[in-house]
Parts: sequence; structure tokens; C-alpha cells
Amino acid sequence: RVTTAENNITAKANELSSKITSVEGKIPSGEMNLVEYGRPANGGSPYAGAEYTTHPYYYNGAYKMYIIKNSTTSERTLGMNRFKVERNTDYTLYFKGFNNGAITNMDVFFLKRVSGSANGFDSAQQLVSGRKLSTSRAEDVSVTFNTGNYDEGLIRFDNNGSTTAGSQATLYFGDVSVKKGKSNNGWSPS
Repeated sequence: RVTTAENNITAKANELSSKITSVEGKIPSGEMNLVEYGRPANGGSPYAGAEYTTHPYYYNGAYKMYIIKNSTTSERTLGMNRFKVERNTDYTLYFKGFNNGAITNMDVFFLKRVSGSANGFDSAQQLVSGRKLSTSRAEDVSVTFNTGNYDEGLIRFDNNGSTTAGSQATLYFGDVSVKKGKSNNGWSPS
């Protein structure tokens, strides 16, 4: 009887241990993504003026991504949500993106401000400058930046226009993520 009870206890302990390990594997690790809707949800995105689509370069079309279309030679932009940061601290931006051949180039800014400021932003920090992304695949882009003496901000993507007015220049991006520290292991829900 004692042996049977010991065996039952051991079996139950092993079963519980297996369940705990299974649950632990589902808990996200690392820093939290500060960008809400870095990948548009099934219902879309809360960002004003945001357009989204699917494309074979981005997870074989399985997920939606943002798209900024521009047939002018001036810029069109899309800003993400404002989030809190720690002052004088390193953060890393990560996203996947590509563009068509008609785009002049693209930029990404961290528009930052001091908490309580009534301004949309107090300072613009350029994280990606005048870059042309791949026209044949989704590229992983990662940039580390320091917040300086600011404690909130937002990420803004700029499509800097078409090389020829009237020709559609298209910037595609998704998996937008900002995480505290000098590394960012990719997108995760915020």
C-alpha cells in the first residue's frame, strides 16, 4: 500500500511538473514591446489614416502589415502610439519592411517629449535616414537609440515620396517593436 501511494504521488508530481513547464513556455520573456498594434490586428489598427494589407514577402501573406502609399514627391507619414520611456536610457526599434522601386527613400523618427508637455513632440530623433529597403523581400531593421532627457514619445514612419510625380511609391512595414535595452529579439504583442 505505501509503495502504491508513493507511486501515485510521484506520478501526480510528474504530471504537475509537466503542466508547469508547459505554462512557463507560454510566458513571454524579455522586455515588453511598447508599440501597440505593431502588427495590425484582424480588425485593423487604431491609428488615424492607417492603411494595411497582406503581401507574400511578409509571412507569405498570412498577416496584415502597414502600407504608406504616395504618388507625390513630398512625404506621407504614419505615427504609432505614444509610450512612456525612461530618461537617458537605451531602447531598440525593430521592424520588418520593404518598398517598391518608385520610392525615393524612407525615414523613421522617434518623436519625443517631456511628460506633461502640451506639444505633439519637443524633439525629433531620426532613427533611420534616407533608406531604401529591399524591393524583393522583407528586411529586418534594428536600431538602438537613447531617449536623452525625455520620458515619452512615438515612432513615426515617413514615405519620402515618389521618384516621379504620379507614380505610386509604396512603403510596407510591420512587426514594429520598441524594447528597452540594446537588443530587440523581434516583434511581440504589446
